Amino acid sequence: MAVSGGPDSVCLLYLLKKSGFKNIIVAHLDHKIRQDSYRDAQLVKEMAEQLAYKFAFQQLDIRAIAEERGENLEAFGRQARYAFFRELKEKNKAEYIVTAHHSGDQVETILLNIIRGCGLEGLAGMRELDHDLWRPLLSYSKKELFRFCGEQQLRFVNEATNLDPRYSRNYLRLKVIPLLQKLNPKLLETFKGNNHFWMPMNISLCATI
Repeated sequence: MAVSGGPDSVCLLYLLKKSGFKNIIVAHLDHKIRQDSYRDAQLVKEMAEQLAYKFAFQQLDIRAIAEERGENLEAFGRQARYAFFRELKEKNKAEYIVTAHHSGDQVETILLNIIRGCGLEGLAGMRELDHDLWRPLLSYSKKELFRFCGEQQLRFVNEATNLDPRYSRNYLRLKVIPLLQKLNPKLLETFKGNNHFWMPMNISLCATI
């Protein structure tokens, strides 16, 4: 499972533990974009140890490599993360790469696809189960995940780079989506799915928030 240390992935990690998933590899890639990024890795490692999960770590200077290759920082960062996850998956013969994408990420993805000139497939956005990619939280909002972390008193990090509008996703999240929500206050809800097939109701996010 991909765990950055943010509230989304921390929430999902603990939900998977409560749901009885045992063979989980907690994967963390340190992009070294921030000087204090080592703190994120340390927190994720501590959580993995606390939950008795295997911890896998990789560190790459994403900015330096992207500049050397003349590639977009965001795009290269994503490529590097998934290359790391797929390598772990193959090495450990895992079934899925699990990520904590939520409904807000879905809106951003669809808007980015539209801006880049997508077809019908791009308008559909991300799927909860897409071959070996599993996104169990795609039906939930960031607000719901924050609330869950607060109620469960879970530690997480707030990454400063998420507030930098120079990155396309951040620009959409901070500038564009709030304007669209003035036209449709329930914008995020319109992109939610309804598949909660994996979590027993007694410990599901629905029952906890």
